[in-house]
This record gives sequence, C-alpha cells and structure tokens, in this order.
Amino acid sequence: VVRMYQTLLGKEGFRKGMDLYFERHDGQAVTCDDFRAAMADANGVDLGQFERWYLQAGTPVLEVEQAYDADARTVTLRLRQSTPATPGQPEKLPFHMPVVVGLLSRADGRELLPSTVLELREAEQEFAFEGIDEEPVASVLRDFSAPVSLKFDQSDDDLAFLMAHDTDSFNRWNAGQQLSQRLLVSLASKGGPAEDEALPEAYVAAYRTLLEAALRGDTDPSVAAYALELPDESTLEQELDVIDPDAVAASVGFVKRSLAAALLPQWKALHDGLAPAPGAGFSVTAEAVGVRRLRNVALSFICALKDTDAALRALQQFNGATCMTEKLSALGCLASSPVDVAREGAIETFFVDAAGDALVLDKWFAVQARARVPDAVERVAALSTHPEFNIKNPNRARSLLASFVRGNSPAFHKKDGSGYRFVADKVIELDGLNPGLAARFASAFLQWRRYDAERQELQREQIQRIMAKKGLSKETYEILSRALKA
Repeated sequence: VVRMYQTLLGKEGFRKGMDLYFERHDGQAVTCDDFRAAMADANGVDLGQFERWYLQAGTPVLEVEQAYDADARTVTLRLRQSTPATPGQPEKLPFHMPVVVGLLSRADGRELLPSTVLELREAEQEFAFEGIDEEPVASVLRDFSAPVSLKFDQSDDDLAFLMAHDTDSFNRWNAGQQLSQRLLVSLASKGGPAEDEALPEAYVAAYRTLLEAALRGDTDPSVAAYALELPDESTLEQELDVIDPDAVAASVGFVKRSLAAALLPQWKALHDGLAPAPGAGFSVTAEAVGVRRLRNVALSFICALKDTDAALRALQQFNGATCMTEKLSALGCLASSPVDVAREGAIETFFVDAAGDALVLDKWFAVQARARVPDAVERVAALSTHPEFNIKNPNRARSLLASFVRGNSPAFHKKDGSGYRFVADKVIELDGLNPGLAARFASAFLQWRRYDAERQELQREQIQRIMAKKGLSKETYEILSRALKA
C-alpha cells in the first residue's frame, strides 16, 4: 500500500511527503491516517478515498477491456474494479487505485505510450489514448502498481509478445507465467502431452528472445532468471478441477525438455558465460546473486534432457562450485539424473563433505526427497532409517518429509498408495513425539477430495488409519477430522 503513494505522487512527491511526515511526527506514535495526511498535504492532493485501502478487507479484482478505433486512431481501455464480500463487509466501495499502463507496437515492440498512471476512482471508468496509428498490445498493471487480481483476456500471441518485448520487467515475467500456465494446464487437463505434441512457435520464440537478451546482458540476471522459470507444479495443480500429479509432472517435463532441446546452444552458452572466473572470490552483491541464480536456471533446463552430457555438465559445476548455491543446484539436477554413476557419486560426495554439519545434512536429505527417480518412495523410506536421520529433530524431519510431500508430488501421490502409507506411518510415529509437527504433516491429506476416485480412496484409508491410533493427539485429530468433513 505504501508503494502506491509513490506511484500516485511520483518519487519527488513521495519524498516531499516523507519529509513532512518526519517533520511533523519524528519520535511520536502515529497512525496510518497521519502518514496519509502528510502525503496529501505535502503535494496538495486529495487522498481521502485512499483510506479505503486500510478500511476494507479483501483483494480487489481489476477487469480490463481494450478497444481500438482505427479511423479515430484511438485506443480505449475500460477498467472495472470490484471486491468480493468478506465477513462484516458485504458491500465494498471503489478504491483509489493507481493502474500503470503502456502501449507497445506489434511491429517492433517500441512503446507507443510509455508507462502512464491511470487513477481509477470509480467502479468503472474509460481512458482513451489518441494518436495511436496501429492496434497496440497493452501492458497493464506495470510494476505491479496496485495489489489486485488482474483479469485481462489477452491472446496467447499477445502474451508471448509481452513476454519477449515488454519494457516492464514485472509484466514481462507475468506474461510468461500466464502463457506457460495456460499451456501447462491445457496439457495436464488432457492427461499430459501427446506423442506428437509440439510447443507453439510463438512460445519458443519468446523464450529465445529472453535467452538472447540474457546472453547480451541486456536484463538484470535475477529478473532474467525469474522470467525463464516455469510455474511450479503446486500452482498448476490448483488450476485443475481434478488433480492428476502424473499429468502435471509429465506436462512440465515435456515443456522443459522441449525448450531445452530447441534452444540448447543458447542454454549452454548462458551457463558457460556465467561461470565464475578462476580464482574469483565469493560475492553476495545483488549482481553476483543474480548471476548464480541465472546460471542455475540454465543448468536446470539443460539437465531436463536427462542425458550423459547434461549429467557431466552438472557434475562439473558440482565439483567446481565456489559456494553452496552452486553446489546444491548441481546436486538437485544430478539427484534426478538417470546416469547412476554421476548421481550416486555426487550424493555420496556431498554427504562426506558435509562432515556432520546439521544444516548441510538437512539439504542433503531434502534434495533426495525431491528427486524424480522411479524408486523415489523406496529411497525416501530408506533415508528415514539412515543413521543421520532423527525424526525427533524437527528440522531433520521437515527436511525429508516436507520436501517429499511438497516437492515430489508424483511420488507422494503414486498410484499404488505407497507414498501415502509412508507419510501416514511417519505421522503416527511422530504424533507421540511432536503432535504439532505430526499435525503439520497430516495436513498433506487435506485436499484428498481434489484427486481422482482411486487416489481419494487410498488417501481416505490412510486418514482413517491414522485416526484409529490409540491416544492420537488432538492436534492431529483436528486436522484429519476436518479433512474427512471437507
């Protein structure tokens, strides 16, 4: 909310407001109203309606419609805001909402209208922009100018265009996430990719543009890394009416492999180009952190191909790592590699190098719990009997069990029910030791009705088995009874 003041008033206006705020209230106990009054008085503007951001609960929904009149050379954006009812507030008044927009040329990506702040004060308003010689692609809610849920029906081609060309880094990332999510949800909804499935050309082209910009150093490395990453599986699962973990994992794997194969020279060049120079010291500057993040994203795409060359590249980064970030990322790739020698060797080396350090060993357990290997459940079960695993240690228990449940959905939801049985066993064991933590792990079954009938029955059996435990804690019982009533 505070950042919206700067969006509405500009950086200079925001600074003026801050100066007046400190002049009036330095050393005092103050309210949000005092802060708002200083911003308004310093800039001579009315911010009375802005108070609703503090008074009304819920996340506003912003709906956008775009129209273009070629004869009048005018673009019109119709904005509508609404906020769902919340307890005690059945009806909501319109917010004073800053909506930053830009218009881009479809021909070459240049800005026909640079970032402009639209002040939405009514439930519905129209904003017209004249002198626009072509139908543009609108970039709406730039820099996430207001904390709202945006509904703007843009085509796949428009999203691919924004992903590749938007000058606003937030909207470039957001367009990529929306487009990837649409594609992945569509694939998962039909049970996964077909044998002859191919990625849309515009989608691959947008990725190519992002990669080439990263190779040239035209974008902040952290921003580039986030823009290149795919949505996570848990996000995709919530978009499905009936969750199919196997279809979601297969869809994500297909898209990632396809992008890796289509753009392999660029991924390799990016990974090689961002390697630390020989003898370079470890740095925690924003630039250095971003470079490591981007290099690790490149490695994850290369390793999606699951071939020997990818395993050797990951092993090279693992052996030459200058910090835990580089080493852990490489280990994560190797842990899911089908190349047995590279995988097992890296896992063993990491364990030996940990030298008993508790935090490092937590990482060792977590990486293996998330590994996408055919015998994942059996491996995690074996790790739960490892000499370094102690279920009485909350951090150690979380490192294995939470990583398995949250980070390895296909294994936890394996159709033979072995993942459910393993977690239920550990909840029963843990309940007498740490009821709060046991209840936390039991919450893995809360969404059991969101799955297919077979998985529902398998989960229900384990819920009932846990609840049948004599002396079950009230914490765990409450979670599971709530699950059954859902």
